[in-house]
Amino acid sequence: MTYTASIRAPSSLNVARQRAVNDPRIRPGTKFLYDFCNPFCHPGRKITPGAAPIGTAFTSLTKDRVLAQLAGAAWTINADGSLQLPGNGASFLNIGAVGAYDMAPAEYEYVACVWFKPHPTDYVTAPYTPLLQLSSGNANFAQALIDMGNDGLKPRGAIGVNGTSSTGVGLANDIVPGNVMQLAVHYKTGLFEFYANGALAGSGSGGSVPNDLQSAANAFYRLMGGLKGSAYRMFHTDIAGSITTEKAWGLADDKILTAAQYIARDYAFCTGTLPNTPKTPFA
Repeated sequence: MTYTASIRAPSSLNVARQRAVNDPRIRPGTKFLYDFCNPFCHPGRKITPGAAPIGTAFTSLTKDRVLAQLAGAAWTINADGSLQLPGNGASFLNIGAVGAYDMAPAEYEYVACVWFKPHPTDYVTAPYTPLLQLSSGNANFAQALIDMGNDGLKPRGAIGVNGTSSTGVGLANDIVPGNVMQLAVHYKTGLFEFYANGALAGSGSGGSVPNDLQSAANAFYRLMGGLKGSAYRMFHTDIAGSITTEKAWGLADDKILTAAQYIARDYAFCTGTLPNTPKTPFA
């Protein structure tokens, strides 16, 4: 007797739901996510250590495959795929197109995050050298900004208030050069928070946090090259948009992460401590 197996499709299939096949931290509101230790991000989907000339393009792991293009000066790709920042303030990785991530027309709750390791001895001490930014100028115009604080070892987040001032929130004590760190900022109307290694480090609220963000219509979102060290990972996610879509999908409430939970989950994932989602920690 011969038995024939059959597979039936579920009665309801949401084809709009994005499959996070490349990174489980991608959410429906994730605008871009680059993990430079993942070969998929690199040209030809292959990590090729050595010089990365101007024009080298890296691919986001999100389904729209946003390209980030190197400008200003050559960088170096490390053996693990991480990017070696040269300490050249006139070099940067431009994400997408000019104005593509401008949030001023319709502000939303977001998380911006970068994983970085300052050089153990040759780190840059220039005040407030930016690492990840979306700004048409300095911090006073920033929609999102992560820099290394007043001595190169006190990371902080900042957001522009009115074009002439900004709100900055950061660490009170120096970090240890040579250690890999997760740095993240969270914004929603009336609240701005800075996170380090998955934990809240400080916040601003009330009148110090703008309801209307400064324009970034003429700005790139950028990973900056003014620091010396290694950059491993960066992303920007619309939290409110993600939650709305995930509720429409019918996800259980405990699967729909707040900003704080999302940042903590990313930290656990990238340090190899998140159950059932193995990942080699950055080093």
